[in-house]
Amino acid sequence: MIKLFITLNVLLIAVLVSYLLGVDSYGQYLVRPFQENYYQNIGKGTFNLLNRQVEGLNDAERDAKVDELIPRFDYPLALLRRDEVEFSAHETERLEQGLIVRKEVFDADFLYAYLPDSDLVWSAAFDQTLAMDEESTASGTAYLIQQELEQFPPAQQPAAMAELKQAFGFEISLLARDALTLEDQYLRKLDAGKLVSVVKSEDNLQLYLQLKNSPWVVHVPHIELPWIAPFINLMILGTLLLLVALTSLFWVWTLWRDLSRIRKAAEQFGAGEYDARVPYKKRSRLAQLSQAFNNMAEQTQRSIRSHKELTSAVSHELRTPVARMRFSLDMLEDTKDASDKSRYISNMNTDMDELDSLLNELLTYARLDLGSSTANLEIEALCPWLDEAMNSLLPLSGAIVLTWECDDLAKQSTAKFDSVLMNRLLSNLVQNAIRYASTRVSVSVSVNADNHQVLLCVDDDGVGIPVGERERLFEAFATQDNSRNKANDGFGLGLAIVKRIVNAHEGRVEIQDSPLGGARFCVSWA
Repeated sequence: MIKLFITLNVLLIAVLVSYLLGVDSYGQYLVRPFQENYYQNIGKGTFNLLNRQVEGLNDAERDAKVDELIPRFDYPLALLRRDEVEFSAHETERLEQGLIVRKEVFDADFLYAYLPDSDLVWSAAFDQTLAMDEESTASGTAYLIQQELEQFPPAQQPAAMAELKQAFGFEISLLARDALTLEDQYLRKLDAGKLVSVVKSEDNLQLYLQLKNSPWVVHVPHIELPWIAPFINLMILGTLLLLVALTSLFWVWTLWRDLSRIRKAAEQFGAGEYDARVPYKKRSRLAQLSQAFNNMAEQTQRSIRSHKELTSAVSHELRTPVARMRFSLDMLEDTKDASDKSRYISNMNTDMDELDSLLNELLTYARLDLGSSTANLEIEALCPWLDEAMNSLLPLSGAIVLTWECDDLAKQSTAKFDSVLMNRLLSNLVQNAIRYASTRVSVSVSVNADNHQVLLCVDDDGVGIPVGERERLFEAFATQDNSRNKANDGFGLGLAIVKRIVNAHEGRVEIQDSPLGGARFCVSWA
C-alpha cells in the first residue's frame, strides 16, 4: 500500500509539472487546426487586396506602392524575400497552396502569404488581444476595401462589394449612411473620413468607414476567436486529471478485485472448505498477501489432516496395550498363585513401558510436525559425532553386526546440523535397520566434493522394501508389510520423525536398494 501511495503522489506531481511546463505546447497543438482556419479567414481577404494593389507593377512601382500602404497599417507590414523568413515543411506546403501561415516572432503574431508569381512573401503583424489592438489590426484592411470600392461609381459599389467579400472569411458589408443608428460623435467622425470603431458589447468591436462621395459605409464586423481558445488550458488540465482519475480507478479496481478474492477464500476456509485458495498473478500488488494466505491455508489444512490421522492412529495404538493391561489386571485379581501374579505384573509393566514409549514418540512427532520445531544448527565435526552416536547404539544391536565408517573427505569435514535432532534421526534409522536386518547393519557418512553436501546412509541385509511402499513409510503410523519378517512392528512414527528432522535441515531422505541386499536409507543435507 505504501508503494501505491507513493506511485499516486508521483503521478499527481508529474501531471502538475507536465501541465505547468507544457501547457503552452499542448495548447498550441490542440488549437492548431482551429487557429489555422481562423487566421486563414482573417487574413485571406487582406492579402488578396494587397496582391491586387501591386498586381502588374514592376519592381520599382511595387516598392513604391508598398511604401504607400505601410503607413495605413498601424502594425508592421512588409514585402520580404522568401529566403528572409524560415518556414517549416508544413508551413511551406500551406504557403504554396495559397494559404496563410501564422508565426510567433518575439512574442508577436505575424501572418505570412506568398505573393503569386514571385519570390516574395507578405508579412503583416496581427493582434486580437484587446479592442484597440483589433482596431489597429483592421484599419489597414478597411483602407484597402475603401480603395478598392472607390474605383467604382456609387451605383456599382454594392455589386463590387458582393464580389469582393467572396475573398474574405468574415462578413464585410456595405451599409447605407442614412440607415446607421450611431451616436452623433461617431457620425461626425464618419463624415470626416475617419475610421470609426464602436464597442457594441464586451469584446465586440464594429468598424465603419465612409466611402468618399458615396452614400455607402464599409462595415467590418468583430471576428470571433476560436471557441476553444478560452478553454484550452482548462481542457488540458481536465484531460490530465481525467487520466489520473482513470489510472487511479484502475488501480483501485484491481485492489478491490484482489481483496474480494482474498475475502471469498477466507470465508470459504472459515466455513470448513479447507482446500480454498486465493487465485492471483505474480504481478498483482497483493501477490505477497495472497501467497501468505495460501501458505497459511495449506499449512492449516495439513495440520488438520495430520491431527485427524494422528487422533485416529493414536486411538488404535492405545487400544491394544490398554486391553492387555485390563486383561492382566483382571487375571491378577482372580489368581492366588504367586508366579502368576508376578507374570501378570511383569506384563503390565511391559505394556506401561510400551505406552510410555508411544507417548514419547507422539510428543517428538508433535514438536516436529509441520516444521514447528526449529533446528538449532551448529557446526560439528562429522566423524567424531558419528563415532559418539554409534557407540551409544551398540548395546541395541544384539546379534546384529553394527559397523560404521567415514570417507576420507568426511574425516576432514564439518557440517552444520542440530546434533540432538540428528542423534534421534540416526537412532531411528539404525533401530529400524536392526529390526529388519538378518545379520548386519552398516552406516556410512560421505561428503560431496562438488556441492559439499553430506550423505548419511544406513544399510541392512534384510529383504528390502518394495518401491511402491517406500514413500508411504514416511507417513505417521505407516508400517511395513509382512514381507519384512520382523519381530516387532513398532508404532510407525520413527520414519515420520526422520522425515520431519530432514525437513528441518532442508535436506532429503530416500529409500533405495542396499548393496547388502536389503534396504538403504539415505539422508542428505548441505
